[in-house]
Amino acid sequence: MSRWSWEAAETAAADVKRRCDSLGIAINASGWVSVEYAKAITRNPRAHLVGITSRNLDNARRFVAELGLDCTVFPDYEALLADSRVGAVVITTPNYLHASDAIAACKAGKHIILEKPPAIT
Repeated sequence: MSRWSWEAAETAAADVKRRCDSLGIAINASGWVSVEYAKAITRNPRAHLVGITSRNLDNARRFVAELGLDCTVFPDYEALLADSRVGAVVITTPNYLHASDAIAACKAGKHIILEKPPAIT
């Protein structure tokens, strides 16, 4: 059983303030390039990682565990886009999905960080 303390309360308050003062970012896909995005997001004081999704949820769970991340594993991309904590989406899916994933993020009112190419011609 944990005891309440001023130190714990101050730490929790600081974490809430940090999250309110920073951009919530989620990652769509859990491949190798997503690792670098996750590292960059967690090092940025103006951003925090809200969550990740993947076509294979076991891969997403493994990704979170291996990197020691404190974030949500979303069951699908639609759930990620519906989460109000997410202000921006990193799209690292295969190239053929970039356009449809980016359009869905736009329709959900999210900022987009998109690996190139934006679409296949």
